[in-house]
Amino acid sequence: MTARLYAAQRYTNAFRSGRLDPIRVSERCLDAIQDAENHDPSLRLFISYSGPDVQKQAEASAQRWLRGQELGPLDGVPVAIKDGFDAAGHRTTVGTALLGRQASNVDSTVVARLRRAGALILGKTNMHEVALGATGINPHAGTARNPHDLERICGGSSSGNAGAIAAGICPLAVGTDTGGSIRIPASLCGVVGLKPSYGRISTAGLMPLAWSLDHAGPMGTTVADVALLYGALAGPDDADPTTGGLPSPLLSFDPTQPVEGVRVGVDETWVRQAHDDVQRSFNTTLAALKEQGAVIQPVDIPERNHLRALGLITMLAEGATAYQEHLDASADVLGPDVRLGLEAGARLTAVQYLKAQRLRRALQEAMAELLGRVDVILTPATACTAPRIQPDALASGEVDDVVTTALTRYAFLANLTGLPALSVPGAPNDAGLPVGVQVLGRAYDEAMVLRVGAAVERASQPLQKPARVGFDVLQ
Repeated sequence: MTARLYAAQRYTNAFRSGRLDPIRVSERCLDAIQDAENHDPSLRLFISYSGPDVQKQAEASAQRWLRGQELGPLDGVPVAIKDGFDAAGHRTTVGTALLGRQASNVDSTVVARLRRAGALILGKTNMHEVALGATGINPHAGTARNPHDLERICGGSSSGNAGAIAAGICPLAVGTDTGGSIRIPASLCGVVGLKPSYGRISTAGLMPLAWSLDHAGPMGTTVADVALLYGALAGPDDADPTTGGLPSPLLSFDPTQPVEGVRVGVDETWVRQAHDDVQRSFNTTLAALKEQGAVIQPVDIPERNHLRALGLITMLAEGATAYQEHLDASADVLGPDVRLGLEAGARLTAVQYLKAQRLRRALQEAMAELLGRVDVILTPATACTAPRIQPDALASGEVDDVVTTALTRYAFLANLTGLPALSVPGAPNDAGLPVGVQVLGRAYDEAMVLRVGAAVERASQPLQKPARVGFDVLQ
């Protein structure tokens, strides 16, 4: 089994050979966005995009390639941006009917870094309203549909990102993750998503939800692509103090690096809380890693039965603070699920929040001790595959605790601790739906997380299936 080719490299190879140029790619991307929008039912992957702006970026990139002055491996490569980030010329609605009345005139740090790398920024993608939801069902912007089955959700909150990558519209995207919002849609759509260590990638220019849990991170077609985009985005930023004083980030990556001798921790009791088809896929991956020489060790995740409650208390209390002005003035404009969550957060007491933070600190210390005994921890990324869209939820949003519990079961651990976590496609279930495997590692050790993620990818490569609705803009 060999490592999968960087999807981004397919673009740059085409540019270098002269077979295609960024202008032609931009035209095909725009056509694909429009085709996805016009499909019946509409995939609703993008909230905002501008053909003239994309073409202007492509023309500049094409000129650089002609002169042999390309800016690097992302020059001319299409990238989508979650609507929570500011991007000059685009409104930042955060998936609401409240915000983004006018276009931004500045870029967030991640968008500015992409522009410096020459990336072709396609536009802003759909998301769960204010990033407070795991389904991606959005009564304002419409609901992003899963390219593997259009009657199913993409997951949230970075739903449009995962759908656009799975559909082949772009190989890369930048999302956010407060309680699984990168990893959940990556898992449900069969793409790769990295929530890096806290502070690794600047959140300056991102509308916050919960400042102590919010992470920005890359999503992509392959682990190697996610590593490439991570290298372009990670690093200190004066506009975001959480990024300072950290160890240097990984800036290069070898997807063929073996995992022989790598200690992989597995909490079998926790794994058994996933649906049967997810467990079967996970166990297939685990067996393949053992064949590659990984050492599987049993572990017990501390406070595993309290993680969701601890995460929700933190996220809802901080979210209610971030959106207090809008909750007071315009609560009736928010979707019912989001309004319910923010109002619940506003009713939490300072004592409840502070008790949660004390337990959170103990969790962080216990996880640091556990990760001294193993190199990574492997779990399912979600406890279920993509749920079906309930028709009555499209217009009003959805509050389904059974679904959201299954989607977020394995997510909050990484946000509460700030540890890096990666969702990688494992073996699909019998119906061909994607199943994600999560790799969680030590703080600032994205290199090991990506290394094990690439091994998971090698193991599942022969089993991956293309999306039922998809495009290949390089053909």
